[in-house]
Amino acid sequence: MVRRHVMRSRHSRNTRHAALGALLSVFALALAGCSNPVTNGMGQVGGGLAERLSLGSSRTDTKVERRKRPEEEKACPRVVIRDGTQTLRIYRKGGEGDPDFIRYQGSITKVARECIYSGDEIISVKFGITGRVVIGPQGETGTFNLPVRAAFLPRGGSPVWGELYQVPVTVNPGESSSDFVFVQQTAAYTIPPGENILNYTVFVGFDESGLGN
Repeated sequence: MVRRHVMRSRHSRNTRHAALGALLSVFALALAGCSNPVTNGMGQVGGGLAERLSLGSSRTDTKVERRKRPEEEKACPRVVIRDGTQTLRIYRKGGEGDPDFIRYQGSITKVARECIYSGDEIISVKFGITGRVVIGPQGETGTFNLPVRAAFLPRGGSPVWGELYQVPVTVNPGESSSDFVFVQQTAAYTIPPGENILNYTVFVGFDESGLGN
């Protein structure tokens, strides 16, 4: 009896793990069909942030564009997706961790930025992300607010700016997913004397603590 119970428990765990793997494969295929893989720190000063965030954009003209823009000689910090915050999965209450109870999944697929200078010492970083929301087995179409947190900080230091945003994404009736583009800008920051602005980074990612429900 004990041996049969153990075998049934192992079979149940294996079945659940297989189901989760199959469902995540479906999400991966859906995301692969909408955009390029994540590119951390993509983009330079100027150059058309919206164009670089376009899901169908090409980066083949990046070098030519930089040669045409003398202002791009100024340094511009990277934008990076913080580890572990690229994907947000929302479950039906009571089914956390069970693939059969996923309501929707949000993913960040691309980032870009450009820098705005006032003189040589005051900088603001305009940054953007693209991503996708995919409806899960327990999900319904509608509008979802994705909590996205951004922070601007020096290497090894504390944030000099940060903000939590609620990014609305609508999946229309009859559809199973929707792409989104979100663009914001940091507050103006005066670079301290002797500091290298390239030692600073804008981190972005989903923050579950900012979920409204």
